[in-house]
Amino acid sequence: MEKNKTGKYFKYAIGEIILVVIGILIALQINNWNENRVAQARIEIRLTNMIQDLQYDIDETNEILSITKNRIIINQAILRQSDRLGSIRNTDTIYPDEISDNFKNPNTIISQNATFDGNMSTYNSFINSGEFYLIENQLLTKEIQRYYESIDELKEKGEAIESNWRIIVNSKHRLGLGTYTSLELSRLIELAKTDKQFGAELEHVYYLDHWQYNYISELQKEAKKLKQVIELRNK
Repeated sequence: MEKNKTGKYFKYAIGEIILVVIGILIALQINNWNENRVAQARIEIRLTNMIQDLQYDIDETNEILSITKNRIIINQAILRQSDRLGSIRNTDTIYPDEISDNFKNPNTIISQNATFDGNMSTYNSFINSGEFYLIENQLLTKEIQRYYESIDELKEKGEAIESNWRIIVNSKHRLGLGTYTSLELSRLIELAKTDKQFGAELEHVYYLDHWQYNYISELQKEAKKLKQVIELRNK
């Protein structure tokens, strides 16, 4: 009899332990589910903020493309008419029909420059929080990473673009010209013809402008595509 009672108590104790363990596991599962639900809610907020960041990037690229386009048009006219366009003559397809005479002060235009900053605040906070890798759509994660890697690459080249742009500014200072000195296009053409250094530097920057224009154009396409993907993520 005593052995039977001991066996029953033992079985009862084991049953109680199992129930406690099951209760703990269920509680942990519920807690994990709640934490994941809260994390997903924060992720949705971050993705909404990222849409705003991407719109900022799109607006910024529009401004840079406009400045670069105008510089290409003026430099193109100067190099063509000073017979310095070289091998790019046959491959230059960016705004070949624009009329440079429409610009009031071409000297100011070739002195303008803009580099891309990009708004990475949401992305950086996403990464630092550790929640970026909790995004359930892995394809979206890869798209976001690819876009911001492109921004990092462009920023690395930003200093080179800035220093090359300063070549023209310094060259004009050497010739006694200020950034806002009013000059006719014909005078800039004459300088490119007679001052070999100025002409060569204009040609060098012209090539760089094409690279920047094409790269920024591609980056803008990526920003628009990513913005649309995020906007449609729950549809």
